[in-house]
Amino acid sequence: MKTKYVCQALEILNYNFGHGKNSLSTVLALLMMLAFLIDQIQQKACSLFKAVLIKLVRKKYLWEKMRGLFYEFEFNSMQNLFEAMLYGFKNKRLEIAYQENSA
Repeated sequence: MKTKYVCQALEILNYNFGHGKNSLSTVLALLMMLAFLIDQIQQKACSLFKAVLIKLVRKKYLWEKMRGLFYEFEFNSMQNLFEAMLYGFKNKRLEIAYQENSA
């Protein structure tokens, strides 16, 4: 599923900016560098991130917990995610999203 979104993003880049197969590795490298930069800024500047890291002791545990929460819940912001990790959260009742048959 994530691969689908990555491919769509790359198609958009190819269409809008002319980055094709020849530049694909460059585009991916730049996206990875951007993600790394944002991560480093977050670690240095975000007090919530620092508090969560202190609570969970190791970055490995922080990323595992974050990934698990992403699989189960939707968050409106990173602040909500870090607050859930720091203070805990209450599980809401399971609501099944039935799809209507389109016939």
